[in-house]
Amino acid sequence: MPVSLPLHGKKYFEEPPPRRIGVHAPFRDKDSALLLVKKQWRVDEDAPFPWGIIGGSAGADERTHAAWRREIKARIGLAGLNPGRLLVVDHVSRGTYPEGINFVYEARDGRCILPRDTELTLPPELPEYRFVTSDELGNYLSPDLVLRARAVLDALQKNVTLELVDGCLPGSPSGVPAG
Repeated sequence: MPVSLPLHGKKYFEEPPPRRIGVHAPFRDKDSALLLVKKQWRVDEDAPFPWGIIGGSAGADERTHAAWRREIKARIGLAGLNPGRLLVVDHVSRGTYPEGINFVYEARDGRCILPRDTELTLPPELPEYRFVTSDELGNYLSPDLVLRARAVLDALQKNVTLELVDGCLPGSPSGVPAG
């Protein structure tokens, strides 16, 4: 439910509505299978779809590019990568978790392509990873994340940036994917 605040009052700028900021990277293999990680905290919650795209949340006062670099190193052990082109911005409505905005960046210089035998160093909260084709995404990701993942693959293929609302193009019927 939207919060009613004065449009330009001091309080609005000092205490804006809280939002989660997520940053993600679509690592994939040469055949465009997307790298997903199993999130132990989602397993512990008995979530039906505990998998996700590599990434995490920005901290307070942390820029998205800095958060992206930190999350990639922390999640899969790859250091020295920098975010490149912005592929997708997805505005996520409040549901189980507070509303948020997710930024999906391709690694600069096309370094999001990984050989399947790349040695990844995963933390204990990510016990498993695998490359998943677009057709298999529904077996691993929740419906909203399937929409976002397919939009990311579409943005990569068409060399565009997409703005989404809950995985869909703004104004499209719910459940209608981007692209």
